Amino acid sequence: MARVGEAFFATSNDNRQSAGGGDPPGGDVLEARVSALEKKFDKIESKLDSIGNDLAFIKGKIDGLPSAAAMGEIKGRVDGLPTLGKIATLFALAASGIAILNNWSAIKTALFG
Repeated sequence: MARVGEAFFATSNDNRQSAGGGDPPGGDVLEARVSALEKKFDKIESKLDSIGNDLAFIKGKIDGLPSAAAMGEIKGRVDGLPTLGKIATLFALAASGIAILNNWSAIKTALFG
């Protein structure tokens, strides 16, 4: 059990060492732990740099996408395209016009005698 006022450091295997008398305090274990943390930090730092580059690339792609106003304009143009019903109506009118022109003499005789 620790005495009141005495400082302790936890080691990697969770044994406790007194802060007194060592050079550096905590013994050589502290130096090894700090060294391991520094190595891990270097790896983390390089990974964060890589993530930052990826995010910048994604941001560039997003900035190149059409805005909401442009998408609204495109939607308006698409909505203005003829539908199947409109195309069928135009085809029926064209067919009726051709039929009238082909049979004009018969229609003229029937209407005007």
